[in-house]
Amino acid sequence: MSAATAQQTACGDRNAGVPAHVTSSQYRREWRRSAIVGFLFALGVVLCPSRAHAWGDEGHEIIGLVAEHDLDPAVRAEVLAMLATDPLSITTGKDMASEATWADKYRDSDRPNGPRYRTTHNWHFVDIEIDGPDIDAACFAHPALPPGTLASAGPENDCVIDKIDEFLVELKSPDTDADERRMALQFLLHFVGDIHQPLHASDNHDKGGNDEVIATHPLPGGNLHHYWDTEFVEQLGTDPNAVANTLLSQITDAQRATWSQGTPTDWAQESFAVAQQRVFGELPAPTSVHHYKLAQPYIDDATAAVSLQLQRAGVRLGWLLNTALGAVSLPQCTAAIRAGAIPDLTSISGTTVSSVTDTSDTATTNRAFFVTSSLPFDGNDANGLQAAFEARLTQGGWSRTEAESGAQLYASRWTVRVAGCGQLVGTMVIGASDTANSYRGRIDLIAFP
Repeated sequence: MSAATAQQTACGDRNAGVPAHVTSSQYRREWRRSAIVGFLFALGVVLCPSRAHAWGDEGHEIIGLVAEHDLDPAVRAEVLAMLATDPLSITTGKDMASEATWADKYRDSDRPNGPRYRTTHNWHFVDIEIDGPDIDAACFAHPALPPGTLASAGPENDCVIDKIDEFLVELKSPDTDADERRMALQFLLHFVGDIHQPLHASDNHDKGGNDEVIATHPLPGGNLHHYWDTEFVEQLGTDPNAVANTLLSQITDAQRATWSQGTPTDWAQESFAVAQQRVFGELPAPTSVHHYKLAQPYIDDATAAVSLQLQRAGVRLGWLLNTALGAVSLPQCTAAIRAGAIPDLTSISGTTVSSVTDTSDTATTNRAFFVTSSLPFDGNDANGLQAAFEARLTQGGWSRTEAESGAQLYASRWTVRVAGCGQLVGTMVIGASDTANSYRGRIDLIAFP
């Protein structure tokens, strides 16, 4: 056993264990501590930080893959585009699965005394005590962000519940600074996974299970937290893609509908119940103080519980991203559009007929809507109507991205971003109407947040 493995299995990992840049299935063969750590371990001295990753890298990668499967195509494209702008090289790639591990690596990049570690290490969990559950206390009384403060620079004494809420607000808003919005996405990819790890939503006065030493053949020795982070995940398999595909094949439509709702507080309470009933409730009597030997029934039951938590986390992460970036509802955007996104065209003809039509694709769950402004134009001057339309779009803050024209047709593509709604892509068409010697103009807008 290497010094690194010895330290990881002995300490568990509420911030110890699997190093930030190595997946859980690789750490035993890829990571080597310094000779100093090995020497200290040989003397019986083990360096044990007090907090840990949830799930290890493999678990977070599985959650990211399940979530990506559920994303609307437009949302997936936007997520990947945002991740591609990450200037740091602390993950193995910029895909969703790799970036789901980013928050651990960011935290650990300057540990133990750097600002990233100091600021973010408490954000990964909510220590709800088994014998006296109090979410408010576990969340440090929910400190508010000072006015003008970004979520990524918020108080260090805060919990995963609050940080999911705060980063979700930033991700939803197109007006958020681009770098901060990307970081909000990266933290959410990880924190939604963290909150589903039962020992990141509970504590039994044992550092989230780190003080409970486990010895179970043939699994390696370690502590309770490490087992729920890593060993029970690896019971499902060591290939994240294969495990994710298996979990996806087992999720029913009814489960997906049931899980696609709720709040971070609800999910933390659910994870706490798993910890209370399964993690600690089914723990056998200790062989000595804080020492346990797990029987196969506990391992099997824990593996099943981990499988369910990974599924829930993946589905909820996908739902959260679809809601934040793509599943735009008509009531949310109709008022914003009519308040200013559609330029005032009434003065062009004196009459405007506007309608809002839901054009959602139920097969893919994409959300879209068309806003149509049709106005008869007296005369046959298509160029004049084109100029009038373009002038109003430009005045409204729209930008033309492409244009084409034909004998009796002019079409152009325009975009504008609307606060609280997202980006609108509009196609303006000028063509012959049903009435001789007249033209009809139309602007069709599709919302793509």
